[in-house]
Amino acid sequence: LALCYLVLGLVGGSLLSDPQGSVGEAGWDDEDAKSLEAGNGKVTTPLLPSPSNDDLLVSSSASAPPPQKEYSTREMMRTLNFFVLIFCFFACGTGGMYISATYKSYGEAILPDSDDLFFTAVGSAGSLCNGISRVFWGLLADRIGVLRTLLVMSAAFPLVLLVYSTCAGSEAVYAACVGCLFWCYGGNFSLFPTICATLFGTKNNGTNYGMVFIWFGSITAVLLYLISVVSMDYEDINFVVVGVATFGACTAAFLAFRAKQACV
Repeated sequence: LALCYLVLGLVGGSLLSDPQGSVGEAGWDDEDAKSLEAGNGKVTTPLLPSPSNDDLLVSSSASAPPPQKEYSTREMMRTLNFFVLIFCFFACGTGGMYISATYKSYGEAILPDSDDLFFTAVGSAGSLCNGISRVFWGLLADRIGVLRTLLVMSAAFPLVLLVYSTCAGSEAVYAACVGCLFWCYGGNFSLFPTICATLFGTKNNGTNYGMVFIWFGSITAVLLYLISVVSMDYEDINFVVVGVATFGACTAAFLAFRAKQACV
């Protein structure tokens, strides 16, 4: 299996190449650059892009003007946008990490007659949903905008998790819920890199998104550890995670609202 991963990684890596052109060559002239200016002529940095760069709400398939500023990682970490993005990522992604760690043990608790082969099949199917969904959410973001897509994904997750926590008494419902939860979880890794690049520029997006991801993973790990040491059963823990995921949906709605205000 390790050899298969090595071969697939080498083949996939050999197919990667730099994109043709750059953001600065996308056909935006001085008039477009001026549209990024406001007030006394200085470039401002609102929470989300200005009306000339509202593809977050509309569609990311069209060419977008260059970002207002190319932030270094250190500069990014000094902005409010960085912390808003971290908390949104944390709230939207924590549930997925929780499901990845507990779906089998929770399933064994509510479905004691199911065998290990069933839970292995459910986990494998969930992993496929996690991977395939990233393409789906990316395509949807190209159609309706990345923030609208984030809002759909973040609203769907707590709803499915609620069903998973209360109605997953049969193998069919349990398997469907796990698949849907993994499907929603995968969207985080299609959408947040795009949001990070739009807020902080594409030049340093690799390290910038890496820093956002490190904070997301660290905060989520701490929360899940605290949950594990507290004497709570799965039903109670599930509802805690539902609350966190609901907060993620509210944060996504806040981001969408800010984008809409910027476009007024």
